[in-house]
Amino acid sequence: MNGIDYQIGYLGDALRASEMTHRVLSQNIANVNTPGYHTQRLDFQAAMKQLRSTDSARQDPDNLPIEKMTGLKERVDGNNVNMEKEVAALNKNAIAYQVFAKLMASRLSTMQRAISG
Repeated sequence: MNGIDYQIGYLGDALRASEMTHRVLSQNIANVNTPGYHTQRLDFQAAMKQLRSTDSARQDPDNLPIEKMTGLKERVDGNNVNMEKEVAALNKNAIAYQVFAKLMASRLSTMQRAISG
């Protein structure tokens, strides 16, 4: 792959991993009152490696590296979701997604200008 193709592919994978992170964080928030539910996290770096190395992750996005968080303070009902931390992580991920999307748009605009002269 040449430079710009590689960048677009990499940014596409970053968008996919960010979207999956959003799903996991949203699931945590949705289960804040579910007894026994444990906070989950997507390992972004491992997800990027997996997306970059194989097409199977693109075909089966549910096969990305999601892990249950241990060592967090549990409530009496066994749930360990901290709403403040989840909302903060969701906001951080939303900003990352916006950055990836703007970079992708910039790269595509560069290609369009180069093609149209």
